[in-house]
Amino acid sequence: MNFEDAYAITSRMVPATCSYEYPDCQLLWQTAMSLPVGATIVEVGVEAGRSTSLLAQVALERECSLICIDPFLTYGGRAAQDFIKNMREINAPFVLNMMTTKKALWSGYLPDKIHMVHIDGDHYADVLASDCEILLPLVEPQCYAVFHDYGNPGLADVQPTVDKFTVGWKHIATQGTCHVVRKP
Repeated sequence: MNFEDAYAITSRMVPATCSYEYPDCQLLWQTAMSLPVGATIVEVGVEAGRSTSLLAQVALERECSLICIDPFLTYGGRAAQDFIKNMREINAPFVLNMMTTKKALWSGYLPDKIHMVHIDGDHYADVLASDCEILLPLVEPQCYAVFHDYGNPGLADVQPTVDKFTVGWKHIATQGTCHVVRKP
């Protein structure tokens, strides 16, 4: 499968409103497709599943594990229902932890090693910092952290918080508000 085919499926299922646009999706896809076969991908903040639908298609293609974390506090149960419906349409295996990252850690639901983490959960500094403190140490050397809403002026806590936690990481690319760094 190529990006254009995957993006067509994603766009049909989940409109771009308040979400990744085409160039951001392309960077997310390219980063995920560069992972080794059998890699582990963790996504925090799935909402209706626009970015997750791309990651699920990569997981299907590359035989990756996809672990999703979202307490679905926004939009009530409707977002969770939409997310599950979309994921079933893709028919890729995934694990959904309907809880915060902290609770996933306490419950033992996080993997020991992550090849790519995509953080797009709560955008306030304290919660984003907690996600970074928990997940970034689990990212394997030479593997990736991807952040959504980086540089978004309406979400001013994201960029300085991400920059604080990724000092020494290699900047790979920023497209729109998709920011990719690689762990040394």
